[in-house]
Amino acid sequence: MFATFAGGYSRKPLPAQPDLLGDAERRLLEGDLDADGFRAVADEFVREILGEMAVVELGIVGEGGVRAHDRIIPWIRGLEGLAAGDHTTLPDGEPATRPIAQDTVLWTRPVTVRDWQFAAGQTDLPVKQTMVGPYSLAALAETDPKGRADLAVQLGEALNLEILALAAAGCPMVEIDEPITLQIGEDIAEFRAFRAANERLFAGLESDDGPHLSLGLWGGQIDPAGYEDLIALPYRSYLVDVLAGPSAWRFLDAVPPARGIIVGSADARTERLDETEVHVWAMAWAAQEGRGSDRVGCSPNGSLGLIGRHFAHRKCLRLGEAVRIGSMGPLQEVAEALDENPAESKLPELRAMARAVESARGS
Repeated sequence: MFATFAGGYSRKPLPAQPDLLGDAERRLLEGDLDADGFRAVADEFVREILGEMAVVELGIVGEGGVRAHDRIIPWIRGLEGLAAGDHTTLPDGEPATRPIAQDTVLWTRPVTVRDWQFAAGQTDLPVKQTMVGPYSLAALAETDPKGRADLAVQLGEALNLEILALAAAGCPMVEIDEPITLQIGEDIAEFRAFRAANERLFAGLESDDGPHLSLGLWGGQIDPAGYEDLIALPYRSYLVDVLAGPSAWRFLDAVPPARGIIVGSADARTERLDETEVHVWAMAWAAQEGRGSDRVGCSPNGSLGLIGRHFAHRKCLRLGEAVRIGSMGPLQEVAEALDENPAESKLPELRAMARAVESARGS
């Protein structure tokens, strides 16, 4: 078992502390600070949040996309053929810049490798790289289905080269976030477009020696129409918003037990602290049906960038506590010791999750 963050991390300052990163960003835009100066400030910010993640006992850490004001901007700047469009949001409310495809999208140089290497050098913990996936990037850019499918394939090929560069640098894990996939509904053609783009992303990465690729799914319901295409891809694990209701648990039960599951059990949409029992029971339910506790982890159910950094820190602290407590014995037994009957728990969040699991497994 392990705890990690999902998608992006909060780039806001701690309470009563100056917004050094925001000030540096403003000075960069105004021409009072050059790119090297901004990078130095961003490096220090990343060093701080990596320290926070280690203190709260996250097992897998990262810089959380904090260097830019949204996680799409680095790809617009780093890939050939893209330009910046208007401001929008991802399904969970995370801010994003809409990319505009002006020409064929091409990868010509590493986009994240230097920053991953910096982060990896600041901690002894495994450091993952997160990126928004090719289908979601294409869906932000293109409304026409044919154009979206073609662009997604180009982006899949470009991101594949980035992952190969990360692999060559020693990156052990890459999280591919595809939140817009959960907006597809029953549209088989769109799931096929998603699958085609992600198949390009895996080219040359099929070996077990490569980085662990994890698929992040949140921001909506997972329709059974997409199960085949989601599971056919060789992702080693899936990060799923288990607070989304029965659809999440139906999908988790459809995933082969040899694959890992990261339960998104901390609510990234609120600053309210999540209960340990919810995290431990979520991992216990995910570990059932032969998966085992060694193939489960926990995380927020989306980007922590929408809440204050103090609250992001506290949510991660509770996740780390849940893993530590869950490791004190057989996971199912620990969950039952915490709350013997979750369906009748005093905790409304645990009761709601128990109902969702029962609905998924009883249907």
